[in-house]
Amino acid sequence: MQEKLKTEVSAFLASEQGKSMLASATAKHVNNQIREYFDGERGEEILHTVVKGYFSGNTGMNLMGELVNKHLESEQGRRMMVEVINNAMRSVADRFSERIDRNTKKLVADVARLDEIESLEKRNPQYLDDFLSRPKIQELKERNVTVALTVPLRKGKKYHPWMLKEYLLKLKKQFGSQFRFVLVLDRDGSFVAELDPDELEKKTVEVYELFNKPAGRLSIADAKSQLSQLFGSYCTSSISYELTIQQALMKPIWREPAKLKEDMPVLDSSNKFIGTTNREHLIMSLLD
Repeated sequence: MQEKLKTEVSAFLASEQGKSMLASATAKHVNNQIREYFDGERGEEILHTVVKGYFSGNTGMNLMGELVNKHLESEQGRRMMVEVINNAMRSVADRFSERIDRNTKKLVADVARLDEIESLEKRNPQYLDDFLSRPKIQELKERNVTVALTVPLRKGKKYHPWMLKEYLLKLKKQFGSQFRFVLVLDRDGSFVAELDPDELEKKTVEVYELFNKPAGRLSIADAKSQLSQLFGSYCTSSISYELTIQQALMKPIWREPAKLKEDMPVLDSSNKFIGTTNREHLIMSLLD
């Protein structure tokens, strides 16, 4: 009986129908094995490597490019592209109208003010040496923080031009490029001007009389006018932190090519200096 069954099975498998069924069953079994393998961790790893390798080659990259181009040429692709662009522009437009004071940490760079240096009238270089040896000064240097010397006006102080130049030279030696500003402030601390240390060093004699004038003989308007004549109108320019990013970028000062990357003082509602910003920084904040 068994011999007869074997003979019949052999005959059936040798027939066209038997061969077809055997091939189908074999293919199904192999597919199941392949599927089970690639569902496993090792199979997924190999598949990922092969696919990644293929699409990093010229043939794969060309195929991917053709598929992308074909998709973008379709109505669905065009709609998707327009939607992506609109969403991106909407985000930038929203940031344009963002007020600086709503996000000063992002839009305004801190400046360490050396307010304690008020002994210019003492003509005592040792005071400055002692001040610069303090731990907090070393910390500012190590942190690479921008620093500014503050010079108050209309306080009845007597500044000597030689002593002012000595301070500028020692601060530049101590901080190098970190020492970027000299902030000229009114007696109540409100902003008057921002001067470049190198330019001020060249004109310490010229500003000597201005810095030493008492409050009753010098108005802020006169002080700004005289400083603008000596150093250019840019030195008294500033940005209110109540402006939007768009309004700040529309400031006329940015039209001067030489000023595009320079820092601009940012003032609060009381006209007090809170830090600096520049055109490049404002633009980059829109793209974050």
